[in-house]
Amino acid sequence: MKTKLVCEKVMMLNSKDDCISAEIAANEDLLLLETPIQPEHVDGFVQVAIKQNWTVHIINNQQYKKIEFHDVPINIHHVQTFSDGTIMLVGSRCEYNEGKPDKNARFYDFNGRFLYALTFGDGIQSVQVDEQDRIWISYFDEGVFGNYGWDEPIGRHGLILFDRQGNILWHAGEYDISDCYALNVASSDKVCFYYYHDFKFVILDELFQPTFFEVKKDSFWEFAISDDTMAIFDGYDSYLCHRKRHTFKKGRRIQYVDEHREKISGRLAMRGETIYIYNNEGIYKTKLSGIK
Repeated sequence: MKTKLVCEKVMMLNSKDDCISAEIAANEDLLLLETPIQPEHVDGFVQVAIKQNWTVHIINNQQYKKIEFHDVPINIHHVQTFSDGTIMLVGSRCEYNEGKPDKNARFYDFNGRFLYALTFGDGIQSVQVDEQDRIWISYFDEGVFGNYGWDEPIGRHGLILFDRQGNILWHAGEYDISDCYALNVASSDKVCFYYYHDFKFVILDELFQPTFFEVKKDSFWEFAISDDTMAIFDGYDSYLCHRKRHTFKKGRRIQYVDEHREKISGRLAMRGETIYIYNNEGIYKTKLSGIK
């Protein structure tokens, strides 16, 4: 059996560009990152330094803004916003360049005017800015162990908290992370992550004190979370997981439906307990608290 999760249609969005990522800001805005042409791989590697035009769509409760960025000199994979309207574009890959690494994070004002750039390192898996405007970045294995010329990678701790100037405020060095599979910054006092090789699920409080959980499910890459329930996405399907003490146990598969109980599917974005679905029919939003 499946659990039906009703989603509210937020708006229609017609675009001919390729959607590279769908991410959620700290204020629950949906952030869609698009480009006219996806950059090609060269000899099996993602291009880092490449001039490209990008578009960011910012959507929440039928409010909409479209911002265009021209001739951005790096390949972009992530977008986040800050409380003052600043927009951050981040590339997952970053070449060391013999001590002159790429600046793979670029900051813009709300009208798309370039402000400054920083280096956050190679192998970035996820980027989420919290309500205090701090930047949480998780890294996959190449960012932890090094590639693209990095012998001492910035991401060697697997999960790092930066400020807006690129200073490290905290890192997860004590967790021995080889690959941070999934990150959910619900708030500054509830930061959740799931990592290899221990396959531990961790919730950090505002003092970075951890609570550890087991998740009775194979690897997953994205999740929404409320107090006792998670919705996890494994790349194919979404499942409910229910907490009992310090274990989240896999439950039913989730079927997303619209207000008319018609099945919907599409690209997912999850953060906190919020879930967005984006497809050719529109943009839909729901929360885990909507599960009956």
